[in-house]
Amino acid sequence: MRGEDRRLLRFLRLHRFDRNPLRRRWDRLESVTLVVAAVLFALCAVPAVAVAGAFHADGVAAERHGRWVEARLLADAPAPMRVSPESTMVRTTAKVRWSDADGTVRTGVAPVVPGTEAGTTVRLWLAPGGKLVTGPPDRLETVTRAVFAGVGVQLLAGGVLLLGYLTIRRLLDRRRAAAWDAAWSAADLRWGRRGRSG
Repeated sequence: MRGEDRRLLRFLRLHRFDRNPLRRRWDRLESVTLVVAAVLFALCAVPAVAVAGAFHADGVAAERHGRWVEARLLADAPAPMRVSPESTMVRTTAKVRWSDADGTVRTGVAPVVPGTEAGTTVRLWLAPGGKLVTGPPDRLETVTRAVFAGVGVQLLAGGVLLLGYLTIRRLLDRRRAAAWDAAWSAADLRWGRRGRSG
């Protein structure tokens, strides 16, 4: 039998529900707490999936409902500022003007390549809500954000449940220690009397 199997069997033996007279009330309460925490952790998958679904739906909406626009820079973009030697794509923002599908002329601030001169035409993605960005989110980005959001919710729930379980276990350990002290004191009194009478 492998070491992991032995550890699992030992864990199950410690936390099973039986009528073992050596298993104190505090041990049973710890087992119940552990089972409740495990069930709640499993149930937290529902909100995690819901959050992931919402992130995915937002990403798909941004992919489908935005559109490309040709915008003209109204002012020179600021000169490039080196952030780090590893950075290959440096962006800055500049004021631009573009026409909506109905012909309405709009202005806004958009990300552009540093040093671009005024009057230059740039192709930008007009996201739902009117925000200008360099391009639509791709499918991989949408799925990645959704997965990270769902996993983040599940990990947060797991952390809260683990913290709750460890807190309850610490309180139970204190109760167990107090019960052991009381039992040893009672045994000491009994054994001490026997020793003197014999």
